[in-house]
Amino acid sequence: MKWNPETIRKNVIPDISDNLSSREPLFIEGVGEQGKKLLERMIPKEKREQLLVMIRDFEEHSSYQTTTLVGEKKKRTQHPHLFVIERGDNHIQLFFVDPEHNVGKQNTLRPRIGNLMSLKIYEGNSEPELAILRFRTPEIEDKDITLLKIQPQLEAARALIENEGVPQFLEDFREEILFRIVVRHDKSVLQARYTKEQGLKSFLEGGKGSSALEGKVDSQNAIIDRFVRFLEEKKFKKVESK
Repeated sequence: MKWNPETIRKNVIPDISDNLSSREPLFIEGVGEQGKKLLERMIPKEKREQLLVMIRDFEEHSSYQTTTLVGEKKKRTQHPHLFVIERGDNHIQLFFVDPEHNVGKQNTLRPRIGNLMSLKIYEGNSEPELAILRFRTPEIEDKDITLLKIQPQLEAARALIENEGVPQFLEDFREEILFRIVVRHDKSVLQARYTKEQGLKSFLEGGKGSSALEGKVDSQNAIIDRFVRFLEEKKFKKVESK
C-alpha cells in the first residue's frame, strides 16, 4: 500500500479513529432500488458474471473455503482472513471473515475490530444482495470472547443479509458499529461514522462519498479480486462440515 495523502484519508485516519468509543453512528434506510448503483461500484457486473462462471462446477449446498494469513508476525499484526463460497439452487454466496481484535490488543494504534461480508449473486437478471459490517470488539470480548472465533463469525456472516447487518451479539452494543451497509431486493441500509446524512444518502445512491466511505469501495473491490485470484489458483477446498 502506498502511503499517499489520499490513502491516509481513506484508511489510516479512520482506522486510528476506530479506537475511540462513541454513540451509535448515523444511519439511513431506503428501498432496495436505491442501492443499485452502489452495488455496481462495489461488485461490477463483469466480476459477478466471472464468479458465476468460475463457480459453476462447485457442488450445491456445499461449502468451499480457504484461509490466508495477512499482516506481519514481527509487527504482531498477523491474523487470518477466511474466504468462503457456497452454492444454492439459483445463486452463489460469498462470505469474508476478518477478525482483527487480537491485532488491536497488541498494537496501540490499531483498533480492536471485526469485519464481515456476505454477498449473494443470483443467476439470471436478479440484482445481487450485499451486507458488509465493521464493528468494534471490546464490549463483545468482555461479554464472551468466544463469539469472535472464526466459526461463530462465519455463522454471523451467513445471516448478515437477512438480519440487516446486525448479528445477535451486537444487538445490545449498536454503538460499536463502525460501518454497516445492506442492499437487499426490498430495502437498503447504510450506517457509518465520519460522515453526514447527505453524504450517506449520496453514497447509497451510487455517488462519491467521503474519503472513509470511498475507502470501503476500494476494500470491497479488493476482497472480490482476492476471491477471483484464489479461484484461479484453485485454493478453495470443499469442507465436510459447513
